[in-house]
Amino acid sequence: MADIAAITIRRPRHEVEQRWGIEGPGEPAAFADAPGDQGTEVRSECSMADLRRFKQVLETGSIVVSDARPEGARDLSESMGQRPGQPMEEVA
Repeated sequence: MADIAAITIRRPRHEVEQRWGIEGPGEPAAFADAPGDQGTEVRSECSMADLRRFKQVLETGSIVVSDARPEGARDLSESMGQRPGQPMEEVA
């Protein structure tokens, strides 16, 4: 059995379920109202990275990426030329 990933998306359950069918990663998912009226909890066998991308699209309208090196800068001079994360360009 694969690991189940879960994330809370600050959107109403009906919206999350509808958009999952259109923009979701394609894996089956279970939806529940998040505690404290905090949105919708999504559970699926897809990766956390897939769930995070889906959450970003629903909450912000885009996927933010960074030019930063995942392993971090070796010294301050390497981070001087970096710029803040930017939305990905849409591919036609």
